[in-house]
Amino acid sequence: MRKRPVLAIVVLTAILSLLMAVPAAAGSRVRVYAGETSQGKPISFHVMKTDTGRRFLRGFRVAVTMTCEDATTEEWGMGFGFGGRGMPLTDGVFVDIDDVFSFDALHIHGRIGQLAGRGTFKFTVAQLTPDEQAQVCTTGDLTCQVEYTRTLQAGLAATRPALDGVMKVRVAPDGEVSTRVRSLG
Repeated sequence: MRKRPVLAIVVLTAILSLLMAVPAAAGSRVRVYAGETSQGKPISFHVMKTDTGRRFLRGFRVAVTMTCEDATTEEWGMGFGFGGRGMPLTDGVFVDIDDVFSFDALHIHGRIGQLAGRGTFKFTVAQLTPDEQAQVCTTGDLTCQVEYTRTLQAGLAATRPALDGVMKVRVAPDGEVSTRVRSLG
């Protein structure tokens, strides 16, 4: 029976913490920049600008064609979101991401100004072929250009790119197509 008051205090503390955090973000705005990669596929960035003028990359969405060592290609769509305020833009406008994980690597470098941005993008993954052999798949070095499209009031939905699901398409050298769809909802 003593667990209920402790649980109530924890829940109340969590609610008050969230309510106190809202005014700090209330003046923040999220600017959306959208455009294309050199593959002709869509890319967009969500950039939060605080009342003090500091800018943070909150997330991005991109569609790309990955080419694998076995000559197959895969169409990927992905969205990344950064926690907290996001990733600070250096000198207020420069995006510099070099993240290498155990099975993938992401590199984004460029500039996002008030009305437009441009830069480079590369995504590489290690994965298995259908016969379970290791291979590397990559976008290669892509360029991208984006333009400012709209401003959203900062909030949970506005600061995180939405992604409803993932569809993986594999085209084998002989032309055979296989797909996998996974819902994120």
